[in-house]
Amino acid sequence: SMDLYEDIIEEERENEKFEELRSQFTRTAGQVQDLTAQMADIQTEKQSLAAENQALKKNISALFVTAKAELERKQKEIARLRADLEQMQMRRRARSMSVEPRSLPRMPHSTRPSDSRCDQSRPGPSQRDTRDARSSYRNVRGRETLNCIQTHPDRQPR
Repeated sequence: SMDLYEDIIEEERENEKFEELRSQFTRTAGQVQDLTAQMADIQTEKQSLAAENQALKKNISALFVTAKAELERKQKEIARLRADLEQMQMRRRARSMSVEPRSLPRMPHSTRPSDSRCDQSRPGPSQRDTRDARSSYRNVRGRETLNCIQTHPDRQPR
């Protein structure tokens, strides 16, 4: 008699197990669907990020090339400005060296103011005086030397 009931009990256990497996299968199938959807989203995001990465690489490359070209342009501009400055300084030096005392305008004798800093008792320059006047004018370039030459044209080198 036990055997007869045991088959029924066994069948019920199998049905319970079957229902449990079916429930587990349904949960697992749902998880697989969720994971498949996540994977599709991740792949879409990966493709989007790859495209953005390519665009950023292209942009940074263009920016680098532009910055390098701008740096070279600025360096050339600096070199040009330095050369201009040097040329201007050389012209100034040449101009200041080429201004000879004899190139200054002569004042007529009657309009000359007297200058106590110069020796007015001497009649005219000797060779030595001429050399001294030129070198002191070039080296000192002071007002005193210039004033002496301007106020006493008879002392200018000939």
